[in-house]
Amino acid sequence: GVGAAGVGMLLGCLLLFRGLHMRLRRGPTPVEEFANWLLHRRVVAAAVDAVFWSVVPVAAAVVAAPVTLLLGVVRTAAEVGRVVGCIRSEVHVSERARMAVVVTGCDSGFGRAVALALSRRGYTVFAGCLFPGARQPLQAEAAAGRIPAGGQFRPLVLDVTRESDVAEAAERVRQWVSSSADHSLLAVVNNAGVGSGGLIDWLTLSDFERDAAVNYFGTVRVSKAFLPLLKQAAAQWTRRAPRPRVVVVCSASGKVAVPLLSSYAASKHAVACFAACLRMELSALWDIDVCTVFPSFHQTPLLETGAGTIDRTWSAAPAEARRDYGEGFGDAAKVGRRYTPEDQNMARPKWNITRH
Repeated sequence: GVGAAGVGMLLGCLLLFRGLHMRLRRGPTPVEEFANWLLHRRVVAAAVDAVFWSVVPVAAAVVAAPVTLLLGVVRTAAEVGRVVGCIRSEVHVSERARMAVVVTGCDSGFGRAVALALSRRGYTVFAGCLFPGARQPLQAEAAAGRIPAGGQFRPLVLDVTRESDVAEAAERVRQWVSSSADHSLLAVVNNAGVGSGGLIDWLTLSDFERDAAVNYFGTVRVSKAFLPLLKQAAAQWTRRAPRPRVVVVCSASGKVAVPLLSSYAASKHAVACFAACLRMELSALWDIDVCTVFPSFHQTPLLETGAGTIDRTWSAAPAEARRDYGEGFGDAAKVGRRYTPEDQNMARPKWNITRH
C-alpha cells in the first residue's frame, strides 16, 4: 500500500511538471499579457500595493492573535507547573539539616531575611556578615525563630572583597561537608551589595570601584570559591534532592539604567551578565543551576541610606560642579523633585535640568 501511494505521488508530480512545461512553452495568453501590462502601471501598482499592505497585516493579525494567545496560555501553565513542582519537590524537613546554604550580606535587608527564613525551614545556614558585631544579634534572632531539630545557624565574618575572608568561609563549609557523608552544599546566595548615589559628575572613581568591588567582583569571588563544593554536590546529586545552585541577587538596575545610580547600575549589569554566562556553563557541564533574582526597589537599609549617599557625593563634589547645578540641586535629587535654576535665582545657569 505504501509503495503504491509513493508511485502515485511520483506520477502526479511528473504530470504537474509536464503541464507547467507545456504552459511555459505555449506562452502567455492575451488576457495574461493585458493583466501584466495593467499591473505595471504606476497608479495601479500603487493601489494594489496599498490594498495588499492594508489587508495582509490585518489577516495575519487575525490568524496570529489566537495562536499567540494560545502559546501564552501554554507557557504560563508550564511556568505555574514548574513553580508548583519546585515547591512540592522540596526535601522533607528531616533531611534539610544535611544541606548547607551560604548567604552573603546577612547584616541586614534581604540577606538577613533569607538566612533566617532558611534556618526556620531547617537548613544549615552559613550567614556571612560584614561586621563582626552583627553576628550575635543574628544568632539570637535565629535561635528565637525555633530552628527545626538538626538545623544549624552559623554566622561568620565575611567581607566579599577580601580574599582571605572568602577562603576561610569556603574552608569552614568544606570542613562541615567533610564531617559527614550525608552533608552537601545546596546553594550559595550572592546577596552582599552596596550602592553609591549621585550624578556621574559628582561621583569619584573610588565610588565606581567600591560598587564594582562588592557587587560584581564579590559575586565572582564567592561563586568561584564555592564551585568545588557545588561540583562535589552535583556529582552526588539524585532526583530525590534539589539540584545544587548559585543564587545571584541582582537588581532591577541590572536591567534598566537608573539616573543617580550609575555606579550601582553598571555593577549590577555586570553581575547579570556574569550570572548568565555562569548559568550556561554550569547547567550544561555540571547540572548546577544558576538563578538570578531581579528585585525592584524595596524598603531595605540599602534604599534607606540612598539619601545619605547622595548627601555625601554632593558634599564632596567640586565647587565648580556645585556652582553649575545650584546649591538646591542636591536636596531636590534626594526626593526626586525636578529642580530648576530659578529655585535659587541663578543668574547664568550653565545647565537646566528641565531641558533634559
